[in-house]
This record gives sequence, structure tokens and C-alpha cells, in this order.
Amino acid sequence: MSARTACRVETRRRRPPAPAARGPCPAAGRPAAPPGAYGRLPGRGTALPASLRELVEVLPAERALREPLVVALGSEDPVVRATALDTLRALRLGDAELYARTLGDPDIGVRVHTVSALVSVDATDLLAGAVTDPSREVRVAVAKGLSATRSPGPEPLVPLLDDPDPLVRAAALAALAATGCPPAYAGTVVSALSDPAWQVRAGAATALSSAEPLPAVAALAGALGDPNADVRKAAVLALLHHTAHDAAREALGGDAHRPGRGRARVRGQRCAGQRRVTRSHVWAAMIASRRIR
Repeated sequence: MSARTACRVETRRRRPPAPAARGPCPAAGRPAAPPGAYGRLPGRGTALPASLRELVEVLPAERALREPLVVALGSEDPVVRATALDTLRALRLGDAELYARTLGDPDIGVRVHTVSALVSVDATDLLAGAVTDPSREVRVAVAKGLSATRSPGPEPLVPLLDDPDPLVRAAALAALAATGCPPAYAGTVVSALSDPAWQVRAGAATALSSAEPLPAVAALAGALGDPNADVRKAAVLALLHHTAHDAAREALGGDAHRPGRGRARVRGQRCAGQRRVTRSHVWAAMIASRRIR
């Protein structure tokens, strides 16, 4: 036996034995709430609302939890009321009739959480009734919520399209991208591209992604020269929905380096005699939109 081999054998003898294999991990289940925890929900100044927000994803959807949460909706503390709404929504323990009670809550934050809860149960009619809420934050949430229901439609957004607050109008216009932008709405959307607020112009460009190409492409081509980068980016992304038309491809093929302007450049390819936009074109549009910042 050589000296090197003898050294290896000696090293193996001195090596400590491998630790015993660990047993199987116990099954992880939903943690049970501590005794009496449900009964403390309606209190004021307690840390339990914060704990519920952190643990809501693992709490069991038990009937025993729903009852005190409903009671908590009448708490004097708006944080408790908002937490109760969030927990009821996340655990799917509420319904439209229950959430409708808090649409008139004096706290703006609670009403915003109510909108999210109504979206979770697809209560479009109740959401449409909240378009006249005195709070801008609530109306913005309503506009976004109406586009997130299972069967969104543009009709409930009509009052918000004429809202005096530009952020509400912007949210309503952007929502048309999800609900659809029928020809009856196209005129309003195109007119919004000249709004003084850039948020409204960006929302209008986004809305035209779901409009008919005849009025949309020409309006979006003009929006590529908007002085605001966010509007130009929204126009680029909206035009990518109309690339089946030559006018949209020509607009996307503009010069991205023109001083003071922002024209996204997307080069078309020929495939079996037809021009088509591929993923590389999308990346080109995004790169161009970054260059114009």
C-alpha cells in the first residue's frame, strides 16, 4: 500500500459518521385561530387587524370567522372595518348584499375596499351605482373595478368618462381597453387625446387598443408625437393591437430619433407575402419608447 493510499484510508476512518436522516416533515395545515381571537375582532386599538392582514391567506374560511367579521363592519375604527372587508373578500365569506352595506361608509378607505369586495363577487350593478361617489379615489377604484368583472361592459363607465376629475376620466378611458371601445365611444376617446392632462391622453390611447381600426389607427399615429413619453408609449402599445392594418405598421415604422418627437420604430417582416409583427417588433417598440424619455 502506497503512502498516499494509506493516508486516504486513515482519513476515512477519522471522518465522523453521517447524521441520521430526518424523518418526514409533518403535514402543513392551516393554522387554527387562538381561542377567543374571533371575539376580539371588533375592538379598537388592537394589533389583531394587522395580524389578520398578514395571515389572511392561511386562515380557514370558517363560519365561526365570518360572524365576528360581519360584526366588525360596524366598528368605530375604520381600520377594523377595512380589515374585516379585506378578510371577508379574501376568504370568500361575503356576498354582494353584505358588501353593499359599506358603500356609504364615511371613511374613504373603507369604501375603496368595498369596491374591491364587490368586484370579487361580480356585483356590476352595485359598482355602477358607486360612480357618483364624492371621493375621487373611490371613483377611480370603481372605474378599474368595472373593467375587472367577469363580463365587463362600457355602459357603466359613461358617467366617469365625463367626470370633472382628470384622474377619474383617465381611469375610465383605460378601462375601455378591457370592456371594449364600441364606435359610439370612439369619438369621445379620440377627443380625449387632446385633453390638457397627460393622464387622460394616455388613458385615451390605451382605450383605442380595443376600438375599430378605422378611427383608432389615425388617432394613435398622431399621438406618437405627443410631448409626454407616457402617452407615446401608450400609443405604441395600442398600435400593436392593430398591426393587421398597413396604416398601423407604417405608423410604427416612424423615426424614433426625431428631435422633440417620439416615434416608435418597428420593422415589419415578410412571411409568405404577408407582413406580420413578431415578438422582436414588440421589443423594438419597447426599446424605442425608452429612448424617447
